[in-house]
Amino acid sequence: MRIMQWVVALTLAMGMNLASAEPVAAQDAPAKKARKGKKMKTKEMREARKDAKGELREKRKGVKADLKEARESGADMKEARKDARAEMKEARKDAKGDVKEARKDAKADLKGKRRDYKKEIRERRKAKRAERTPEQIAERKERRKADRANGTFKKRGAMRKKEMSKHVTRMAKIDRLGELGEKNGKADLVDKSKALREKELKRHERKMSKIASAKIEGGKGDAPAADAKPADAKPTDAKE
Repeated sequence: MRIMQWVVALTLAMGMNLASAEPVAAQDAPAKKARKGKKMKTKEMREARKDAKGELREKRKGVKADLKEARESGADMKEARKDARAEMKEARKDAKGDVKEARKDAKADLKGKRRDYKKEIRERRKAKRAERTPEQIAERKERRKADRANGTFKKRGAMRKKEMSKHVTRMAKIDRLGELGEKNGKADLVDKSKALREKELKRHERKMSKIASAKIEGGKGDAPAADAKPADAKPTDAKE
């Protein structure tokens, strides 16, 4: 009997506890739902942060790769500039060497042309001497005798020598101009060289005539310039 009483009392007590617990559980349901929703939002935020960190990590990797590539390309450009400078230096060196050789050849050619033209002048003077009349020969001897007596023979000779050197150099350059024109097929240069040659020959003849007839003070001071022109003199075709 006593055991049955205990079982009944325990059953009643448990029923009372269950009855009193149902309202509390009903009250806690919204709170649990809110907490669950909050947990879900927190989880989503964590996932979003994780994704953002992953994207940022990938972007950093891409930026680092670009920087590395840029550094490598910069090094390549630096090497390329260095190589280009070296090539330009070699090209300038070669160009200078070519110019030096060209100048050397031009000087040698000009020297040869001067030598050839001197021979031409000697031949022309020889032919001119053969054409002189006895009166011209006598006049020339008297003039030279007077120059020696006045001490002006050397001065007049120096003036002739200076003019001859100038004339030979000009004629050599003109002949070289014509030769280059023929070599390169430029007819205008050939025609120009011919015109310049005629002008220079006329100028030289006038100058030598002036030197021969110029009055030079003997033994004192410098010789007057033979190419000095009077105030009313007309301009010539070629430069003196």
